[in-house]
Parts: sequence; C-alpha cells; structure tokens
Amino acid sequence: MRKSHRIPQLAHWLIALGLLFGLQSAVMAQEPEKSAHEFATEVKDELINVIRNKEALEQEGGSEKYIAAIKGVLEPVVDFDYIARGVMGRYGKEASDEQRKQFAEKFKQSLVNTYAKGLAPYGDYEITVVPPENDVSGERTVGVWLNVSKGDVTHRLAFTTKLNRSGEWKVTNMILNGINLGQAFRGQFESAV
Repeated sequence: MRKSHRIPQLAHWLIALGLLFGLQSAVMAQEPEKSAHEFATEVKDELINVIRNKEALEQEGGSEKYIAAIKGVLEPVVDFDYIARGVMGRYGKEASDEQRKQFAEKFKQSLVNTYAKGLAPYGDYEITVVPPENDVSGERTVGVWLNVSKGDVTHRLAFTTKLNRSGEWKVTNMILNGINLGQAFRGQFESAV
C-alpha cells in the first residue's frame, strides 16, 4: 500500500517540478511585444520629437530640461550597465561592485550629455529605419540600421539591440559611419587606466 501512495506522490512532485520549470522557461524566454525594428522606430520618433522641441524645452528650463528629456527617452531603452561593463572590459572584473556601479552611473551621465549635444543638429534630418534584409523574428540580438539624411548627405547608424528576460529590447551598442562606439569607448577607457 505504501508503494501505491509513493508513486502518485512522486508523480505529483514530478508534475509540479515540470510545471515550475516550464513556467520559469516561459518567463525567461518571453517574446517581445514588438520587433527590434519597431522598437528602433519608436525610439527614433521620441528622440526626434525631443530634438525638434529643444528650443521650447530650453526656454522652459534651460539646457537641463532638454538633457532631462533626452535622458527620459534613452534611460529606459539603453542598457547603460551592460555597455559600461563592456567599456570597463577586463578592469571591470578587478573593480568592486561599488566601483562598477559608480562607473556605470558616471558613464550614463556622460553618454546622455554627449548624445543630447550630439543629436541636437539632427532635428531637421530625415531619419529612417532600414527594414531587415532577412527574417530576424526569434532572434535575441538584432542589428538595426538607420539612414540619417539631409540633402545629398546620408550617415549610416546601427544599433545593436538585445532582448532581455522581460521581453524588452535594449540598445547595447552603436555604430556610426563604421565606427563602433563600444570599442572606441573601451579603447579610451583602457588608455585612461
């Protein structure tokens, strides 16, 4: 009689473990609500809106208000911690948690300020997200190309986007006219160290 009780009890535990594992896998591999290219289009539209309203924002609260608006767009979509770890490279492993955290925060502030100033002249440019050449559905890392054009001049900008466990796309790198900004920042950091 004990064996018959043990088998169903064991079966219940196995089923419970299987359900728990299945639920965990479903959460970890959550599918995105939108494609990487749709994500990039939304971010681009938000940034262009802020850039085109730069003067009004600065009249309301100075350059800090404009920078805060750029930060408001970038902070939820750029994985600053991931980028900062990449910039620190091998030195990040030697740093304490507090040093890594401080570097990531300073790095984020610096990037936001740099982007706010660097993006300002592009308010009157036409920026288009280039559709993917191949099917990228199901990919967790996707490169998204943008054309930034004014007259006869076109710049190519690429975002590397990664899908996090919550099913959200995050920007993890940028390439502007063939210059990999992640690698450039890492080189500058290593030189400074």
